[in-house]
Amino acid sequence: MIGNCIVIYTPFSDVRFGEHSWINPGLTIIAAERSESVKNKNGKPLIVGRKVTIGDCCWIGEDVVLLPGVEIGHHSKVGNGSVVTESVPPYHYVEGNPAVVVKKFDKSIAIGTHHIDLCDLIAEWGVQRSRA
Repeated sequence: MIGNCIVIYTPFSDVRFGEHSWINPGLTIIAAERSESVKNKNGKPLIVGRKVTIGDCCWIGEDVVLLPGVEIGHHSKVGNGSVVTESVPPYHYVEGNPAVVVKKFDKSIAIGTHHIDLCDLIAEWGVQRSRA
């Protein structure tokens, strides 16, 4: 599910979304940055694209900012209002500005399955939801 107010503008780089992930409203993805090491013929810094990836079975909270080159590992969660400046390893929960690791999830819950059921993972994280 992708929530409201999502803008994906990537003229310089790729943004990749994994399967079974939940993207909440207000996500900002910045997939390019000014490079001081790469300059045009006039010596001015160029805009350089850096891929941003959201892995499989991730949960991205409201009003999150993902900065250039960040990868959110499979089965990870980013808390509301976080600014992710570095890649997040698989099975981790991060939050804050800048985002820091708050919790590591047990990989064994995925043994024997191709994907963790997102509903079960959300329940583990303690997020309230209604089953339709």
